Amino acid sequence: MIELQRYWDNISQAKKEIERCNKNITYWENELAQKEKILVQMSQDLKAGKADLREKELHLKELDDRIKKLESRRIQLKTEREMEALDTEMKKVKSDDEELEGHLLELMESLEIKEKEVLTEQTLLQEQKAETAKSVEKLNHDIQNYNSIVSSNKNSFDSLLPNLHASHQSRFTKLLQSKEGKAIGEVHGEICGTCNFQIPSQLSQDASNPGKIISCTNCGRYIFKQ
Repeated sequence: MIELQRYWDNISQAKKEIERCNKNITYWENELAQKEKILVQMSQDLKAGKADLREKELHLKELDDRIKKLESRRIQLKTEREMEALDTEMKKVKSDDEELEGHLLELMESLEIKEKEVLTEQTLLQEQKAETAKSVEKLNHDIQNYNSIVSSNKNSFDSLLPNLHASHQSRFTKLLQSKEGKAIGEVHGEICGTCNFQIPSQLSQDASNPGKIISCTNCGRYIFKQ
């Protein structure tokens, strides 16, 4: 029973390590996906900003053309009223032109910063991809090793289990399937090593006899004493 428990413990521990490795793989892949998502959004924002810049540049050209046309109209005007109307319009167009030029400068500076940020994020993403690939490769290699441990110990367990008396096989395997995964535990003094319950002195003495099969009066698991 002790050897069977040891094989089962090895299987359980290896399975836990496999689960841990798979969680780490998922973590690395999610981190990479999140970084890619952020970069895509940054690239889209940059693209939208450049489109906005082109649109504003076209609008600025339209305003400049309009100013030129107004200037050319000035020599054709004859009355003071017409001159005042043109000056009012010219003032408004020039004001719009200056305001738009200010926005364009701010936008160009902002886009320059964003472009540098995108390039930086692209570099970091490539580095993270390489790091993730390396980490995932190692984790997959570890999973293969742990799967080998599971397979080897399961083969040993399956080959040894039939040697256990038929009257105990079902109960022993059922105990192994419990949350704790323990079917047998060592007694320390008069304390069950599995449930920490104090067992009767005589039971503790009997657990020292390898010829007897003893169970804890509290948790029902098989017990032994070195």
